[in-house]
Amino acid sequence: MRHDNFSIAEFSYIPELPKRIHDYGLWLFNSHCPTPQLIRNTSPLRNTFEHCPIRRFHYNSISHLLAGKGRVWLENGMQRIVNPGDCIITLDGMLNRYGAIEGEPYVEDNLCFKGPVADMMRKSGLLQSGVFHLGQIRRLKPIHELLLLLTVDSHLAAAMKLQHLLGEIYFSRQPRKTGKTDAFDMLLETIREYPEKWWTIPELAEICGLSPTHLRRLFIEKTGYPPKRYIDRLKLQMIGERLRTTSKSAAQLAQEFGYLDPFHFYRRFKAVMGMSPKQYRSQS
Repeated sequence: MRHDNFSIAEFSYIPELPKRIHDYGLWLFNSHCPTPQLIRNTSPLRNTFEHCPIRRFHYNSISHLLAGKGRVWLENGMQRIVNPGDCIITLDGMLNRYGAIEGEPYVEDNLCFKGPVADMMRKSGLLQSGVFHLGQIRRLKPIHELLLLLTVDSHLAAAMKLQHLLGEIYFSRQPRKTGKTDAFDMLLETIREYPEKWWTIPELAEICGLSPTHLRRLFIEKTGYPPKRYIDRLKLQMIGERLRTTSKSAAQLAQEFGYLDPFHFYRRFKAVMGMSPKQYRSQS
């Protein structure tokens, strides 16, 4: 197809999905998340802006730059440099072009999606095209890993995570009345969304745009605990809730929440919850 004397590469895809996923209305596909080895060893000659044609995706796409340097051009007039941590969102039908520049690679986590839920988010202004700062944490990777399980429930869980992430990007663009306190509240939501992860202080500080020192002070002020202690207690309380509502063993839940040493887990659970996991389940 040609438009104003230049060629347009058209990309279209209609996923074949089970009825429950189709009825949910947010369909995820074509997810790509490279391994750490591939991130380190990607050739600078791949995915260059110079050789990227002007394209039109007949679906929505989110590209999170992990390594290298790039340039993006969007039909809405946006043209800018992108660096690691930036993400590019292109909406269904929008002309776009992006890729590596200055001899750098363009290494990305990428996810495509469409469906009535995405259409409603776009109509309401919750979903917009553009470049947004997503940070160095690989926020698309947990979604990709859920899709690889190839079950209906894992796809639905991935769709819910994507909705939360798109909402987070939307709210990050809005004026904040309470500034750093509001950013801190969003940080707590992110921690709860990824209960299996042991966050580092620099990762947490980057998410809410605070220095590590200020972040520690704010954690103690708002929660009464330093960050690592707060995360430990949150995990144990969530495990306690799962002991009450599921039949999974304490050992299984400990692994799911990132406790690799079972003896450490049992000691911490008893110290925080006041009794062993077995006693907690039986009393509940």
